[in-house]
Amino acid sequence: FLSARGEDYSQIAGFNAGNYEPAVKEQAEIGFKYEGYLARQQQELKHISALDQIRIPMGMNYDTIPGLSAEVVEILKKLQPSTLGQASRTSGMTPAAVTILRVYLRSRRAA
Repeated sequence: FLSARGEDYSQIAGFNAGNYEPAVKEQAEIGFKYEGYLARQQQELKHISALDQIRIPMGMNYDTIPGLSAEVVEILKKLQPSTLGQASRTSGMTPAAVTILRVYLRSRRAA
């Protein structure tokens, strides 16, 4: 079995592919090939979970946040998201806008 990086897993100590049913071997091969993708997905889920923990105060005045585009301000005013995660999953929100909002919220908490 080769991983996505070309590593040969058939030579793993104690692993003898001949001892397993074809379906099990196929599942192992799929796991090896997609391990990098699955790891990235896990990281993305952690990131999303972290954003969901950042609360946005009700009635926040988005007009006063420097760096947000007029379009993003309008989206946020209309939606009134309760968390940064909810805002990040909104159509029209850019990664840059999420970062700006995150930094702004962090600075407000520190003040």
